[in-house]
Amino acid sequence: VRRAIALAGGLDGFIGSGDMVLIKPNIVDPEKPGTGEVTDVRVVKALVKVVNDIDPGNIEIVIGEGSPRPMDYEMKYQTSWNSPCWQELWDVCGYQDLLQDPELAGISLRLSNLNGSPPEDPWRDLVEVELPDGQASPQGGRYWIHKDVLNADAYITVPVMKIHTVGMTCALKNQIGLAPSSKYGFSKNAGIPQDGRITKLTHHSQAPKHWTDKEIVDLSALAGIDFVVVDAIACLERSKTAERKNGVITNLVRMNTILAGADPVAIDHVCARLMGLNPDDMEHITLAERVGLGTNQAADIRVVGADIART
Repeated sequence: VRRAIALAGGLDGFIGSGDMVLIKPNIVDPEKPGTGEVTDVRVVKALVKVVNDIDPGNIEIVIGEGSPRPMDYEMKYQTSWNSPCWQELWDVCGYQDLLQDPELAGISLRLSNLNGSPPEDPWRDLVEVELPDGQASPQGGRYWIHKDVLNADAYITVPVMKIHTVGMTCALKNQIGLAPSSKYGFSKNAGIPQDGRITKLTHHSQAPKHWTDKEIVDLSALAGIDFVVVDAIACLERSKTAERKNGVITNLVRMNTILAGADPVAIDHVCARLMGLNPDDMEHITLAERVGLGTNQAADIRVVGADIART
């Protein structure tokens, strides 16, 4: 992780003493590291150390995610789960352990549930924001988002590379986790009845048009992504979730690779090529370039470290 970040130019240019840095992994189901479904906690731990090294002890580091799977106090906001998936925030994935990790002692570190943190009133930490150039018409240019996202001085997205219904999930798609499930539902296209209406993300199954890609672009624009670190150690093909047969994950592809860069569109372009996909075939990548979130042009992307064709 440290080498990939250094090859991509490092973090010093946008992180300084006293900053609050939000690290956004991809945490879906209660799966252990190495299954390819969740961002490997070792990648995030390494990133925390690299960020802290900029000014040890003087940078507030927040690991935040809005998982589509509920904790106990979130059960009242959903209809599809009979019991909570998390007893503590992302405990099965190893993220709780970071708070007691002796190697991280002295680092200002906390976990943030981007679904809304206070158990007695999760919505208290959520703010409705306006995106004047929003691409997803059903949202009307307005999204609920956690205040930690808005208050962050620097935002680093740390996805795990996998196949998804929109083609792939990586740097851009990871931002769907910013839409708080306590407002949008578990999953986020289910909706939560509130204030006489249902607030939800309108995915492909709810409308004549497919809006998921446009929601990805909108949330990526709201995030203001400063840097990307991709966990491509263990990846999933065919599906965003682990498929098992006799206890063995049958869609796991081990690549043992880390990617890093400041341009989320370029990162997704490269990751698509690593998976044998055409980035031009994915609407959220081409649209993200069109609205100014980065470049999808191979000629303008410089790759250092390992060669794409050999990886």
